[in-house]
Amino acid sequence: MSGSNVNIWTDPWIPRGTTRRPITPRGGSLITKVSDLMDPSTGTWDESLITDVFWPEDAEAILMIPTDYEAVDWPAWHYDSKGVFSVKSAYKLAVQIRDQQKGTDASTSMAENQNANGFRWGKLWQLNIPNKIKMFLWHFAHNSLPLRRNIARRGVKLDTRCPICYRLDEDCGHLFFKCKAVKQCWRRLCMENVRELLETCSSGKEVIEKIWSFKEKEQLKIWVLWRWWSARNKANAGERMATEAEVCHSVAYHRIEFEKLRKDEKESNKLNKKECWRPPPDDIYKINIDASFHADLKKRRLGLYYSK
Repeated sequence: MSGSNVNIWTDPWIPRGTTRRPITPRGGSLITKVSDLMDPSTGTWDESLITDVFWPEDAEAILMIPTDYEAVDWPAWHYDSKGVFSVKSAYKLAVQIRDQQKGTDASTSMAENQNANGFRWGKLWQLNIPNKIKMFLWHFAHNSLPLRRNIARRGVKLDTRCPICYRLDEDCGHLFFKCKAVKQCWRRLCMENVRELLETCSSGKEVIEKIWSFKEKEQLKIWVLWRWWSARNKANAGERMATEAEVCHSVAYHRIEFEKLRKDEKESNKLNKKECWRPPPDDIYKINIDASFHADLKKRRLGLYYSK
């Protein structure tokens, strides 16, 4: 920064705190522009002047700011790492301010950090499943699926009842494990014990962790969540929703096709794997034979080679 257009005492120019202004009282100081704090001969901070004018906390923060005497100062949105304003960053800030005012921000963020630190996000992206299901699981783990309860928490007024049974509020726990219709799906697939186990989980991350604890073949139960979400979206849009039998048939079909695809890939990898020549053991002779035939000359060649 050059600081020629930045006021020391009124502009938010120090990258610290919420006001981003000096905490040092102005007092009788006649200096007003940030450029006045720089040495005009070198274009760097005048350290002795800064330490005389500001308290140590401000002086330390100011001296860490890079200077460029020829640069043009421009306003930046400091809630974004690139300084660019976006609706997303403004919404995030508004939510943080709202939660702080309600006194729920600290505990919520702490719980989220603890969950994030223990969750294996890398494993999620390495799953051998279609990318659209990976994205669904990412939203499921973050509890960011556009469920009616999630939308209502963002200030939108709407009927939060489940669009399938219209009995209870729609959240992840109800939609995927407690709704009367989804229970029929789990039972048709002979996975009622799995549903009861996953129903006790307190978050989407815990549900996915539970599924990962199953055997590799049993982890394909992820298809149930994804196919039921697709059926729910039809009902939510007022379109014909697939029946429980159709959902179960689709789950079984996709599981079989996916297992077949994985089997074909393994066999293909085996065929494409190059065999390297290896010498025989010391007590065994190995004979290599090859032959060729020249059609025009009516001649043939035979080659023998043995190794020990």
